[in-house]
Amino acid sequence: MGCFSSNGVGLLERVIVSMHAKKYQKDIINDIVAFDECFIFPLKEFIFQQDLAPPHRAKSTQKFLERKGVEILGWPDNSPDMNSIENLWSILKSRLKLMKFQSSDILWNVVQNEWYALQTRICKNLVSSMPRRLRLVRKCKGYSTKY
Repeated sequence: MGCFSSNGVGLLERVIVSMHAKKYQKDIINDIVAFDECFIFPLKEFIFQQDLAPPHRAKSTQKFLERKGVEILGWPDNSPDMNSIENLWSILKSRLKLMKFQSSDILWNVVQNEWYALQTRICKNLVSSMPRRLRLVRKCKGYSTKY
C-alpha cells in the first residue's frame, strides 16, 4: 500500500497477508499522523482517498478515521475506478515488467527503489488530472471512461 500527493510519493507499506479492516486500521492507518507529517503533505492538510476495497469501506474504518479527524473523499458505490493511484501502480508495474526476481524479498527491495524513484512530475500530473477525470465521469453518466 502506498500514498502520494502532487508533491511526490509517500510511504509505501508491504502487505504480505490478505488485508481486513482491523489489520488495515492497526498496521496501515493507525499512525495517520505519519501521513500528516510526511513531506508530501507540507501544509499538513489532505483529503484521504481510498478505493472501495472492503477494509477501506468497513464501518469500523470509517469511524476510526473520523475519530482521527481525517477528511475522506467520498466514493460512490457504483463508479468507475477513478483512483489515480491505480495509474501510479501501472507505471510502477511497467518498470518491473521485464525484470526477474529470485525471491519476494528481492522483489520488495526493487519495488521500494522504483517507488521512491518515481518523479514528482508524474504525481503532479495525476493529481491535476482529477478535475478532468471527474468531468469525464459526469459526461459518461457514471460509466467507464478512458482512464
